[in-house]
Amino acid sequence: MASVVSDPGGRKRILFVDGDENRKAIRLGKMDRKSANAIARHVEALLTEKIGAQPVPRGTAVWLAEISPVLKGKLAAVGLVEAHKRAALGEFLDGFIANRKATAAPADRTLRH
Repeated sequence: MASVVSDPGGRKRILFVDGDENRKAIRLGKMDRKSANAIARHVEALLTEKIGAQPVPRGTAVWLAEISPVLKGKLAAVGLVEAHKRAALGEFLDGFIANRKATAAPADRTLRH
């Protein structure tokens, strides 16, 4: 179960215990209690998915697609979602060229000057 805690200055954080019995916290910053409780409900759904191998509810999946990258990073930091993989430019270009070589016609693979 996830709990919303009020810190000084109107800041909120969500406390929960993960599947390994480790206590985790997600700091939300300044926000109203209603918004923090809404986030806590989604955290509980993600926690249930991780611990009980249950599917993520549709509402939570839609919410995950719409939240900010900052909040998604905080969820990833505590292990509730997968971290967003960022490819370096070199990795991206290598993958693009390899894919292009595999799908291009033989005549298109030769360099023309």
